[in-house]
Amino acid sequence: MAALLARRRISAEGFRLRAYLDTLVTDDPAARIVVTGDWNDGPGTDFFERSYLTHNVADIVLGSTFTPELIFRHPLLAHVPPAALFTARFDDFVDEVPDRPLLLDHFAISPGLAPWVQAAGIAHDAYEAELDGSGAARTQRPSDHRPIWVELSKPLTG
Repeated sequence: MAALLARRRISAEGFRLRAYLDTLVTDDPAARIVVTGDWNDGPGTDFFERSYLTHNVADIVLGSTFTPELIFRHPLLAHVPPAALFTARFDDFVDEVPDRPLLLDHFAISPGLAPWVQAAGIAHDAYEAELDGSGAARTQRPSDHRPIWVELSKPLTG
């Protein structure tokens, strides 16, 4: 029950954020906006969407196909090979998948800024270089998430 309540809260927060982004981009279609972070859309996401009509936060924040001019872009999807498209690995207690690779950290780039994305990635090598030993214990890892990055070619002023 706690997991379902958390998913419902996360979905509601995503909808509030999306409403704010819609307002910003409607008022200024050239607005240069980056939304990033751990959106907590992790283990069991598909189960909760299917069974309880909650929503995937990334899908909410990126926008609706019914308003394509407001859709934000997810540069990791365009720049990272599918096999490397994960920022964390957790045991998925809902779907019973051990050590499941999950894309929990995201960028959403506004339509006005999307043309200026040059590259994006997940710093797997940098993460691996910071492991102490096998990295199996939490204290042997720099974080439980791999860092993400995006390179923009246009200055953010003017």
